[in-house]
Amino acid sequence: MNLTDKQMDVLDRFLRNEMTAADETMWKSMMQDPGVQDEVRNMTHLQQMIQQEGRDRLRAELKTWDEAQSQTKVIGKRRFIDWRWASAAAVALILVSIFVLRGFQDDSKDLFASYFEPYPNIVAPIQKGEAQTTPYEQAFQLYEAGAYQDAIDVFETLPANDSNVLFYTAVAALKLGDQEVARLKLDALDMIKGHKYRDAAVWYRALLEIQSGNDLLAIALIEDVVTNTRNPFHQKAIKLIKEMDH
Repeated sequence: MNLTDKQMDVLDRFLRNEMTAADETMWKSMMQDPGVQDEVRNMTHLQQMIQQEGRDRLRAELKTWDEAQSQTKVIGKRRFIDWRWASAAAVALILVSIFVLRGFQDDSKDLFASYFEPYPNIVAPIQKGEAQTTPYEQAFQLYEAGAYQDAIDVFETLPANDSNVLFYTAVAALKLGDQEVARLKLDALDMIKGHKYRDAAVWYRALLEIQSGNDLLAIALIEDVVTNTRNPFHQKAIKLIKEMDH
């Protein structure tokens, strides 16, 4: 999708966490468009890769690329879009070389199965002797009982902007191997500022990328968990990154 310059400016400030009040209004309007949602997803993933690899190393790659392209590219505001996609190529080349040298050959399915565990139901846990009283409680109790598809069916009837609903739907979908739904819900969750699952969501997104076979992005996300000692999955991430390195 080709965004306007104004939309790209807002998207750029969103990625840098520098949006103004006016940007917030335009952002809400933009996010009604599925094409914009796809662009945000791509840019967010790319930003994570850039941050993980390091800006200095990336700039060296981009300088060479930029000099080669300067004869044919139009210099102007739209160049920053090229910069982002060039960044993706540069980071991919760097990381691919690293993993080829290490002999990186992992079985994604086995890794996922070894490290995935459903997040505990801390929203509306099952209480002995108490009947389910609302669809909200029913959804979380179905999840806790392992009836993940039934839980998702009920989750889908609940408010779509509820962080509890989005997070647990994503985890349930991941358990069932429904990568499309899991990714959609995690992306929507990312749009909610300050939600309580932010650290845990990084871990489950990393597992989603492993399940999807996106090893390069998975590594970047796992290393983010490794460097965050407050993340509840910090220790698991350390073990996983060592296993993937070998």
